[in-house]
Amino acid sequence: MLFVIAMISIQIRSWLSSIVPWFLIIFGSAGIVTIQNMSLGNVQNRLSEEDYEKLSQDEAIQLNLLHRSPSIGFDNIIADWVYLGFIQYFGDTPVRNQTGYGLLPEYYQVLVDKDPLFTDALSKLDVATSLFAGQPQVSAQLLGEALSKMPKKFITKIQPYYLWRAKGNNELLFLGNTDEAKESYRQSIDWAKAYGDEEGQKMVRISENSLRILEAKPDSKEARIGAWVGVLANRPDEKTVKRVIDEIEKLGGTVKIESDGRITVSLPK
Repeated sequence: MLFVIAMISIQIRSWLSSIVPWFLIIFGSAGIVTIQNMSLGNVQNRLSEEDYEKLSQDEAIQLNLLHRSPSIGFDNIIADWVYLGFIQYFGDTPVRNQTGYGLLPEYYQVLVDKDPLFTDALSKLDVATSLFAGQPQVSAQLLGEALSKMPKKFITKIQPYYLWRAKGNNELLFLGNTDEAKESYRQSIDWAKAYGDEEGQKMVRISENSLRILEAKPDSKEARIGAWVGVLANRPDEKTVKRVIDEIEKLGGTVKIESDGRITVSLPK
């Protein structure tokens, strides 16, 4: 009996020794974020460029710690926490105007490692990393890593075939790699067919049309506009919508925002 109690005690101590650091990390990070928010809210106008840089360095250290530390079964919790951090980071426009969006790949990598099935977060980080951090090659690579870890079909907010489409958009729009883009579009078709619903069939038609255009004319404006429309399909934030509309109009497309919020895009004649 004493042996059993001793073993239980040892196991409890072992469990606590592994879990306590994570609670310290999480609550410690929460405290840091809270303090940073209070500081920014009260003295934002007085912060220097060095102050902003120091805040970014602190945030990078926290992300690196979360990335390297063992999850001990808390992968989803860590992913949720990092996603909330991304939303705060990306939406803090005054600070981003000072320091840029350089940490987006760090948020992205942690999410891919901890919860590659978190498709809603990955789709938003894809757009943010490509358009605002200016690193579409990183986004395409991380989308590939995430897709290699997920099944074709599962219950999620953003269906995984949208991520294949997003990967192809990066390869076509930013990296100029038409062959890789076509392969990603083929994968989006294959994965969309696994769902067999109306939304999946719509993706099949869109990607098949993109492939036809790319086969006939790899550098066509129509294909590039179609890729930008694919970015809108991921339901991005207002800032990203404006950026995408600007790009479509540069290519000669016409964009109309309906009264109900729907966006209609007309190709150049």
